[in-house]
Amino acid sequence: MRIARTLSLGLGIMVLLGVGAVTLTRAQQTGDKAVTPIQAKSELRERVLTLRTGIDLLQLEVDADRETLLEWFKETGKADLLGIDYGAKLQTEMSELIEKEAGEKKAKARELLKKTVAEEKDKLNKTIEHMKKEFAKKARLLNEKKLELAETEAKYAAVKS
Repeated sequence: MRIARTLSLGLGIMVLLGVGAVTLTRAQQTGDKAVTPIQAKSELRERVLTLRTGIDLLQLEVDADRETLLEWFKETGKADLLGIDYGAKLQTEMSELIEKEAGEKKAKARELLKKTVAEEKDKLNKTIEHMKKEFAKKARLLNEKKLELAETEAKYAAVKS
């Protein structure tokens, strides 16, 4: 029992000495990398410039995507306001051509046309949804960068030269 206690005490002391040595070594290493206020201000300035450039480029992308989405919404909105269903319009035009066919071919052609129109309408809706999601991602990223820029500019202003 006494031997176990002595061994435990010895191991405990070794662990404490090891942790202390590692802590002291790390403290000395970080002491060597002390950053002067001029260096800190220079690094922050560079970060501000990088963020502003990134924000400007991302803003262009967001604006372009926004315009594209607005055009899609305007076109589909006009069609909705006028009661135009592009699929139905296409189906009507194609039906007139199909009427010229005879019998069994006519029925197959109608079914194929209905299926094609439904698939194309579904593709269009999926494309619009995808575009909306991509726009939302870019807009969120832009806003995150703007927040980061504001925080970095505040740090830059707070650093004394």
